[in-house]
Amino acid sequence: TAMAVAGKHSCVITAHHADDQVESVLLQVLTGTSGLRLGIHEKNPLAPDVMLIRPMLHASKADILTYADDNHLEYMDDSTNASLDFTRNKLRNVILPMIASLINPRVDKALLRFKQLSDDMTTFFDDKLEAVWSDIVMEGEIKIRRLLKETRFIQTEIIKRWIRTYCPDYRITYDRIQDLLDFIIAARPPAMYKLGDSYQLRRANRIAWIEGKQ
Repeated sequence: TAMAVAGKHSCVITAHHADDQVESVLLQVLTGTSGLRLGIHEKNPLAPDVMLIRPMLHASKADILTYADDNHLEYMDDSTNASLDFTRNKLRNVILPMIASLINPRVDKALLRFKQLSDDMTTFFDDKLEAVWSDIVMEGEIKIRRLLKETRFIQTEIIKRWIRTYCPDYRITYDRIQDLLDFIIAARPPAMYKLGDSYQLRRANRIAWIEGKQ
């Protein structure tokens, strides 16, 4: 696995391509798991001092296979890619071909354009988040009164970034972030919200913070 390789190297390179990107964007839109930050990123930190790099995201699978055949390169095809037991394979082998046949033969191009628009909007809002982050998050704590001055969208993005920073193992979904936001801004007595098996979110005196379980 990538994590196993990471222990020995400063970077890990994978062969994810544009078709993988298309599948990821559609899957995230259908499941509502990512907000604006759609698709696969070209670079991600995998571990301390280890970067995960995907240099082939702009090349289609067909182009890669053509290049391999033209240059007599051997490659391995995972037999499980044809199995409909996996959600991504259903998208690849059933849903996307159906959309291409019945709605838009260039659905791949449309989803990649949507991904680019998402990236542009993400860059814009990231600048906004940077401008307010240090006013809202101080020493890992959320200042609730300051958070309430922002729009619901900015509040959501702040909480999402906060959870990813201070509770990275917690699986984020849109609904969970909305639940967390409602919990944080609620005008109720001090309370606790369970974050998986290892962390909990606490709220008191217009401050919210994350701590490990005792």
